[in-house]
Amino acid sequence: MTDMMLTGRVYSAVEGEQIGLSQYLVGDGQGFDKAYELAQKIAANAGMTNYALMHVLPRIVDAGQGLNL
Repeated sequence: MTDMMLTGRVYSAVEGEQIGLSQYLVGDGQGFDKAYELAQKIAANAGMTNYALMHVLPRIVDAGQGLNL
């Protein structure tokens, strides 16, 4: 993302999905349907699961690479 911001490089939707800028690639006009499908799956999770994912994952990322566990 930093490279794109600094250089003005542009990727197509297919290229972006291939290099990991997105997890899903849908056809024109299908974005809302896919988002709604994913929201329904997330809403079906146990509340504690969603809470833990939203609060623990950022802390793991912030822990840094130098931490020896």
